[in-house]
Amino acid sequence: MRVLHLRASSGFGGPEQGLVRLGAALQAIGVTAKIIAYCRPQRDRPDVDWLAESARREGLPVESWTDRAKLSWRDVRRLAGEITGGGHDLLVTHDHKSDVIGYLATRRARVPWLAVAHGYDFSLRRNWLYRLIDLRLLRRAARVIAVSQSLGDELVAAGVPSRLLTIVRNGIDVEAFSEGAEERGRQWRSRAEHVRGPLVVSVGRLDRQKGFEYLVRAAVAVTRALPRACFWIVGDGALRPRLAHQIRELGLDGAVRLLGHQRDVSGVMAAADLVVLSSLWEPLGNVLLEALAVGRPVVATRVGGVPEIVREGETGHLVAPGDPDALARAIVGVLADPGGAARLGERGRQHVARQFNIRDIAAQTAALYREALAAPQRG
Repeated sequence: MRVLHLRASSGFGGPEQGLVRLGAALQAIGVTAKIIAYCRPQRDRPDVDWLAESARREGLPVESWTDRAKLSWRDVRRLAGEITGGGHDLLVTHDHKSDVIGYLATRRARVPWLAVAHGYDFSLRRNWLYRLIDLRLLRRAARVIAVSQSLGDELVAAGVPSRLLTIVRNGIDVEAFSEGAEERGRQWRSRAEHVRGPLVVSVGRLDRQKGFEYLVRAAVAVTRALPRACFWIVGDGALRPRLAHQIRELGLDGAVRLLGHQRDVSGVMAAADLVVLSSLWEPLGNVLLEALAVGRPVVATRVGGVPEIVREGETGHLVAPGDPDALARAIVGVLADPGGAARLGERGRQHVARQFNIRDIAAQTAALYREALAAPQRG
């Protein structure tokens, strides 16, 4: 089976990570998974395409296409040509823009189209309109995959037929992700002379969704209770200048560091005593899978599909979104009990290895691809 994936992307977040991991796992069971990284040019790093770069490191066939228009008929024709010329049996799309282009291209190429819903970005007002368009379009797909039960329920409530929908959560290879992470984590700690106490790590794009402003506010109370505590925020994005200003204004320069984009995410997480997800909305939360894969306890906001990963008191702790006081209390509670934190991390690692195993998820996904191939085409 030859499957072509299309992802419109301007960075490397959870959907991109999940796509690369799934593509590699599919290849291992005989499903050829080629990726088209349909990327908007970045003003600060126009030469970098994180998705394509990561796919190549995993040995996946990948092409980078430049996304320069709201809807390019030229790219629709190009995609249809790639489908037929490459002998692809199925097109899989991974966002609202890819859904539009993919739907139109598959009508020309006469192959089935399967859509993967990773959730919607509500940080821009126009995205509400894109969501409405996408929800109507998804009804024409051969199959729709949602990455969490929470998101699946949202789609069905919005009119996507339940008969088309299947929940397939993102997965991770725990052993591969954590290999060598502990040693690299010790190296991160040894190089960081400013870290003399507990270390809290948070990873994600620096945008409104991730709620970092609330984490920074929580850091005030945490460092008051634990003066030697430090925070590392890993990632880049439009809010970096604002967060840097907030850190200075709150007098947290020595305690909260913005590390920017880092390739060695597993090593950074392994350096941590605790990993925090402060998102305001989150379809699933790949960062939590990664943190638990290296056995680190987590504190996360109770949003979207996060409770499908974090079991309160068993694999981590959940708090309300946008509440820095509750976030600070949970962080201090974990850091003040190292033994309990270690137990949370170990139970979390076991939970992820059992329930989010990428090999099992690849097999389930391949079966859905076969169903999509057998389904009647929709007009």
